Amino acid sequence: MLHPRIEPNRDDLRAAADALAKVRCNLSTLIAIFAGSGSPAKNWPLDKFATLARILSERSSVVFILGPAEFAMEKTLRGYELPVLIDSDLGTVAGIARLATGFVGNDSGVSHLAAGAGAPGVVIFGASDPIRWRPLGRIAVLDQQVTPDEVATALIRISDRHAREKHSR
Repeated sequence: MLHPRIEPNRDDLRAAADALAKVRCNLSTLIAIFAGSGSPAKNWPLDKFATLARILSERSSVVFILGPAEFAMEKTLRGYELPVLIDSDLGTVAGIARLATGFVGNDSGVSHLAAGAGAPGVVIFGASDPIRWRPLGRIAVLDQQVTPDEVATALIRISDRHAREKHSR
């Protein structure tokens, strides 16, 4: 199957690394979380994302990436003392995805961008049909009824498999 690929340029990757350094993220274990979407009805609850971030932070460096539609989430996430990057341009977000070992996101354009940039990940779907709208690439699709532990397990499985494939090339 053909998987289209988005190639962040040198400036995108530099901007991504600089942004991640400001929130003290370790690039070798980075997990990007995209907790928003263009429609709040498509979003997995923010408290579940926060719980997921705590679970993943036991073995990874975790950062939330918020766009202009998600500014209201920032205060809540900062209350959980979780690293947040706000309103990065799409090139920088693609660079972050390329540098990440994995990502978790809602059914959103940014999840498609992350998958297109080559990041393995988990995308959580609600009302949309994942058979028709799922991102292409190394992606696990889960339903919104999933628990944070189940998302963490799926992400670790797909990220570890991606790392093994990368090292065997």
